[in-house]
Amino acid sequence: MLGYTVVKPLQIIFKGGPSTVIQGQYRPSWRAPISKFAKLTGYSGFGGFDVIETGTEIPNIIEANMRLTHTVPSSHKLGADLLALFLKAVKGEIPSKAEVVHNDQQQAFAMYPEELMRDTNSTILDELPFDGPWSDPEVVKHMTAYIRDDVRYPSFDLESRYNQKQRK
Repeated sequence: MLGYTVVKPLQIIFKGGPSTVIQGQYRPSWRAPISKFAKLTGYSGFGGFDVIETGTEIPNIIEANMRLTHTVPSSHKLGADLLALFLKAVKGEIPSKAEVVHNDQQQAFAMYPEELMRDTNSTILDELPFDGPWSDPEVVKHMTAYIRDDVRYPSFDLESRYNQKQRK
């Protein structure tokens, strides 16, 4: 295991739906059970667990998603950039005995564009940092305008959308 992040959803689109604002949680005690899971199953790759914490050291796992989850690309915000660690490992740049786990980072940030899809007028996007490394504010401005237009006035088919864009 190269590293992991633990996040808590703070805002969701709908009950049981995806999170749009997440906050990092510090859980160093989870390293051993996650590593054991990987060894026992032989799984190699990105994954995520949905858990319920009951106050014990080990959480109750209610679902395992052995795929790239939405928190992996945003892990750099929590100080454990899982994608960067993966690339280093592929290039052989991480020592074989290195132990890289998540940091004590409890920052909350908005998932983009999920939060925009949840509420096109969301003030959270003005108050919290985004999960993406948006170095150019014009990119965010234009992307946000495009998504807002598409969500508020969606066309029924691809041809109508294309014709609508051509008229502008």
